[in-house]
Amino acid sequence: MTISNKNLYYSLVGLLFGLALTSCASVKNKNATGAMTYENIIKDGVIFGGLLVSDMDISNKHQKSIDIIFRQSLEKTRKSLRIKPAQYFIDTVGDVKYRAIIKKQAALPQETLKYFKEKGVEERFLIFGMIYNNKISFSEKDKEEKTGNQEKVLYRIYKSKREADINITIYDLHKMNIAWSGTIFKSVSSQNKVVSKKKKPSVLKVLRNEVLRIYITDPNLQQLFKINKEEKKNLYPQPPNYKKLVKASGKKVGHNFPEADCAIMSFVDCIKQAIDY
Repeated sequence: MTISNKNLYYSLVGLLFGLALTSCASVKNKNATGAMTYENIIKDGVIFGGLLVSDMDISNKHQKSIDIIFRQSLEKTRKSLRIKPAQYFIDTVGDVKYRAIIKKQAALPQETLKYFKEKGVEERFLIFGMIYNNKISFSEKDKEEKTGNQEKVLYRIYKSKREADINITIYDLHKMNIAWSGTIFKSVSSQNKVVSKKKKPSVLKVLRNEVLRIYITDPNLQQLFKINKEEKKNLYPQPPNYKKLVKASGKKVGHNFPEADCAIMSFVDCIKQAIDY
């Protein structure tokens, strides 16, 4: 490779990394010790302890699904990364002890980390996560659109949203401390679009409806002029489950894992890595 081609190569790679980094979402309260180098991760290994939900009593089947989605999302983001599954970790330390540890929902002390090593956990880096501040909200708004024949149609959009914080902690079982931690905020939503009227109501009609809404208090009469609460409740879609939240958090954590140095990769792999970021 000539000098000019090398300059072009590194300029292009630098540009792509710059673009990728500006589009990467941030992680709140991020803290790192510097122990998680690419060499240490590949040499010493990573194991997943689980991504728990603090405010819900979920089934083992659902818990396993959450763990798998997070781990696969992380590995997809960092393709050179191989993480041992949470079930392997649970089998190694013992199910009873594992349940007692996660029930505390707190940072793990050195004594617990030493216990993991004594029980036979060989990997250096242990990932634990917690989903908390889980909130569900509902909203609605009107939106006007034109059909194929340019007729105006007024829709009422009913939206259900789930949002939560996902705290991720990565323990260093060699140094018996926290190698990396951070909190990710994520929200996902689903919506239901309902035709409310064929045409946008006139100003006079809107005023009339408002007068009726304010002055007519008889529930039977109110039902003639607006949707009652029970009917409206049925129009909202089911709030999204945890799948999207978990997948997004795995991707964001993956972006904080180091990748192979671009200098020792092929040009094509290096460009792919930059774009994938």
